[in-house]
Amino acid sequence: GSNLKLTALMPEESIILLKDINKSKLLEELEVLTDDRLHDIVENLNNSPLYIKWFIESIARGKSVDVLPKDQTKIAEFCFKGLIENLEKEEKDILKIVNCFNDPFTVIQISHVASLPIIQVDEIVQKLFRKSLIKKNIVRNSSQMFSIANDIKPLLKDITLGELQDTLKIEADIKEMRVAGKLAAEVLE
Repeated sequence: GSNLKLTALMPEESIILLKDINKSKLLEELEVLTDDRLHDIVENLNNSPLYIKWFIESIARGKSVDVLPKDQTKIAEFCFKGLIENLEKEEKDILKIVNCFNDPFTVIQISHVASLPIIQVDEIVQKLFRKSLIKKNIVRNSSQMFSIANDIKPLLKDITLGELQDTLKIEADIKEMRVAGKLAAEVLE
């Protein structure tokens, strides 16, 4: 899966995308809306494929179509907060860790910092990827690299995924892992 930078769609394309995504969800709340109302909604979502996806996820989790903010600057936050609120605890824990990485990371690195089995971390990372919270980077040395999705970096700053001491401990663990990694690389040379 490569990362395509999706730009805003035309309103008609946005409505088609919204209806297509909803085909798998079968959300009656969306199915009963007129095309005019759908047009207003996708315009409000900046015709952004990502926001449309997150919006439908919010509706699937019980939010009302009518609570969509009219203020453009609040749209991403609305969709994103709904997504974060409904993450499983382990997904939040891994997102908290990946948020502390300033550069691309591997599942093995996250597994090391999280002290969880690689297979479990891989499963969680894939879930976060499917929710468009993290993105895949170019493969380096046959290890798949991931990073936080660009669109959510500013949003993560506003949402506390954990206490400050959690973040400081995670950052210390990452630094320690990197130092150990450099030492191991030097020993191998």
